[in-house]
Amino acid sequence: MRGSFRLLLFLMLGATAAGWSPAHAQLLRVEVRDSASAEPVVRALVSVTDEAGTAVADGLTGEQGMLTLRLPRAGTWSVSVRRIGIAPRRLAGVRVDSGATVALPIRVANVRMLLPRVSVRANVSSCGRAPTGDDRAGTLWEQITLALRSSVLARAEAASAVSLRFTQRHRILSTNLEELSVEMLTQGIGMGRPYAAADPDTLARYGYVREMDDRGREYFAPDEVVLLSRAFVQTHCFDAPKRDADATLAELRFRPVRGRRVPDVEGTAYVDTLSGELRRIDFRYAGAAHLVPYSARHAGGSVALQRLPNGRWIVSNWFIRMPVFLETGSTDDRVVVNAYREVGGTVEPLDAPGPPRDPPAARPPAPR
Repeated sequence: MRGSFRLLLFLMLGATAAGWSPAHAQLLRVEVRDSASAEPVVRALVSVTDEAGTAVADGLTGEQGMLTLRLPRAGTWSVSVRRIGIAPRRLAGVRVDSGATVALPIRVANVRMLLPRVSVRANVSSCGRAPTGDDRAGTLWEQITLALRSSVLARAEAASAVSLRFTQRHRILSTNLEELSVEMLTQGIGMGRPYAAADPDTLARYGYVREMDDRGREYFAPDEVVLLSRAFVQTHCFDAPKRDADATLAELRFRPVRGRRVPDVEGTAYVDTLSGELRRIDFRYAGAAHLVPYSARHAGGSVALQRLPNGRWIVSNWFIRMPVFLETGSTDDRVVVNAYREVGGTVEPLDAPGPPRDPPAARPPAPR
C-alpha cells in the first residue's frame, strides 16, 4: 500500500481585484494614522461588520494608510483596525447611505496587546465556533486569524507582490524520522506560493485522508483559506492549554468536534508571546484509524509563516508527511508503517542569498 497526496503548484501568481463600477455603490474611504505621530499606518487590516457581527468587507491599508471598501448595501456598520501585537481599534455606528462615499479618518494608538496569563482552571473549549472574548484562547485566535487573513489579502494585491524564491524537496524518512534519502523536486522564482489546499467545504465533507482506486491514499493539508473558513471552524474545537511547552510560544489547540465521521486534522498554532506574531501551525491526522493507524504517529505536517519587511505575510516553510505501509501479504487488517514520505518546501524573498533557479515542474514524482 502506498501514500499519495494532492498538491497544487502556481507560478508567477498575481491576482488583481475584479473590476467594478463605483456608480450606485456605497464606499467607505478609510484613512488610518498614528494618534501620536500622525504618520500613516501601513498594512493594517480594516474590517467592516454588520449589526450581527458578520464581516462584509475588509482589506489592508496602503502606503498612505488609505483603503477604500465597497459595502454591499446602505446601513450602519462597525469598523475595526487590527495590527499584529497591537490592541485593536473599533468604531461603531458608522452610517453609509445608499450610493454615498464616506470618508472615515481613524486614529490608532500603539498600545501593545497583552496576552492573558495561562489559567490553572479547567479549560473551556470553543466547539463549532471561533473563540471569542478577552480570555487567552480568544486573544490568540484574534492574532492567528489576523496573520492568516493578512496573508490571504496580500496575495491578491498586485501592488504588494514580492518576487519569491522557492524550493521543494522530497524525503524518505525512517519510522524514527531519520533521513534515508532526499531529492530536490523543484526550484524556481514566482510571485505567489508553490501550493494551495483543497476546497474547505470539500475537506469538511470528505476528510483529509481518502482512499484511491489503486489502493493508495490521498493526503490533504490545511492552508490559510481552510483555517479561516466557516467549514473548518464549525467542525473543530479550540482551547488553550494550562501550560505552554515553550514559554516564548503561546499555544492554541484545535481538534475535530465530537461525532466527526471523516478523517480530519488536529494540532496546535503557536504565537510569539512578545510580538503576537503567528509562527507556525502543526497538525496531525485524527479520526482516521482505518486509513492512518495509530502507529503512524508522525503523519501530519506543519506550516510556518513569516512577515516580510514590507508587512506582507508569506508561508515560509511547509511540509506534509505521509506514512508508507509495508505489504505483509497477511489476510488480517493490521498494517505496518515502513517509512514516511515527506514533501515540503521553503519560500524566501528574492533578495535573500542564493542564485535564481528554473521554474518548477508541474508534478512531484510518484510515491516510492
